[in-house]
Amino acid sequence: MGKKKKSEIKLIALGSSAMQVTGSCWALKYKRDDDTDAIQIIECGLPQGDNTVLESYNSMKRMCDAVKGGGYVNECSNLFLLHSH
Repeated sequence: MGKKKKSEIKLIALGSSAMQVTGSCWALKYKRDDDTDAIQIIECGLPQGDNTVLESYNSMKRMCDAVKGGGYVNECSNLFLLHSH
């Protein structure tokens, strides 16, 4: 068996919060065994709380634009919704 080379894993915060579930969205980017990029989108949490409708809309739009604009949608293998209710 050949040596397995080390692969770098990047965790990229795309949502409005990097500290809590509410409003969070993450992209996990790594190399597959065939050296192509793999991306998993994790969470896509909705904003909650005392936000106005416009604030909630803008927060969700920023997150969606970050996912779409970062090229993550076209390369994403899976979308994991971990905290849906």
